[in-house]
Amino acid sequence: MTIIQQSQTRSIFLYIFFLALFPVISVFIMQFGFDLKPCVLCHYQRYPYFLILFLSLCVLIFNVTDHKFVFIAFMVCVLCFFITAFIGFFHVGVEHHWWEGTAECAGRINIKLSPQEFILQLTQQPIVRCDEVAWSFLGISLAGYNFLYGSCCGIGLLYFGIKKEYVTHDHKSQ
Repeated sequence: MTIIQQSQTRSIFLYIFFLALFPVISVFIMQFGFDLKPCVLCHYQRYPYFLILFLSLCVLIFNVTDHKFVFIAFMVCVLCFFITAFIGFFHVGVEHHWWEGTAECAGRINIKLSPQEFILQLTQQPIVRCDEVAWSFLGISLAGYNFLYGSCCGIGLLYFGIKKEYVTHDHKSQ
């Protein structure tokens, strides 16, 4: 891998890192700064971003030069953007009552507790419903924005990768 290719790889993964970092920081500010409690589906939408952050950091920190690993890491990051977009779309459907949410949307309850402990758990555990919009702007919920953001990032990176022949590049070791 030449210095130019190596520099391009670092730039791409630095860009991907910040694309994933933006929504993670945003939701943590909303959660801890403005006390906006996330539901189960909100948490699920974060996991692909964490994987993107991990993969992009691995490529950046370890200065990965293996073409196959870089290609696979790039495609997994693109796939993760589409996965979080899909979860966001599913969450929007739950919010608009187009379909039911997962069983976990009702809250996590430990049924192995004594009746007193069970009642205590019910009264102390804040129940954040997946089918209620906690925050919206211009009529679009956070899940809707995540769908739009993840879709745009995935499509944009895929387009960039194909246009720059990053995705279709011959990945045989040189």
